[in-house]
Amino acid sequence: MSEKKYNLLENPVNITITTIAPPKGSGRNRAIEDFDFKSHFGTNKAAVIPVENSADNYCLFYALEMSRIYHDQTEISQFNKEQKKQKTKAKPPQHLTTHYKFTKILKNSDLQRDLAIRLMRNAEIPLNRSSYGIGDLQNVQDFYDREYGSMYRIVVMDDSPSCKPLWKGPYGRKYVVAVSMELQTEHFFGLKSISQYFFAKKYCPGIAFTFLFKIN
Repeated sequence: MSEKKYNLLENPVNITITTIAPPKGSGRNRAIEDFDFKSHFGTNKAAVIPVENSADNYCLFYALEMSRIYHDQTEISQFNKEQKKQKTKAKPPQHLTTHYKFTKILKNSDLQRDLAIRLMRNAEIPLNRSSYGIGDLQNVQDFYDREYGSMYRIVVMDDSPSCKPLWKGPYGRKYVVAVSMELQTEHFFGLKSISQYFFAKKYCPGIAFTFLFKIN
């Protein structure tokens, strides 16, 4: 062993690993359901995509579409990298939302409302109901699958102590369209990603499994 490697091992390294995962066995999973994950670790406000729907009760659909088009920036970046690799100069598809346009929509409730109403009509959800919620998500997921193929998977969280999703779409999708609901107000807002929202390295909606790594 070289002197350099030996000195490296001599230096103190503190690594804290927190793992939250469902324990094996049968019965109610109290370890996960009762652990106040969000109060213990906090949530990342920078991961929130706020929506403003004071003129209607369509906040769920505002949040879904804002979360969905947020991923367009990644699609544009990947498209441009491929064009550079192929040494071509094609422009990204026009239906993709650029960062500039996303920021503009984020600041304009009327533009958000247009997206929400278009989504509701395409998903065959009436505009004149007194409330909307979890029961409408399958219609939206079905529309996303018809319109965009295997691009988007809806996952809905809330602000309860558990990090278990309220609803999740099927596996095998490229992007997670994540939204969360405030239980007290029943208001939905978008999320850039669930992992980012939880300050996590990785979040798996399928088993509500979260890894957090902190290196000191």
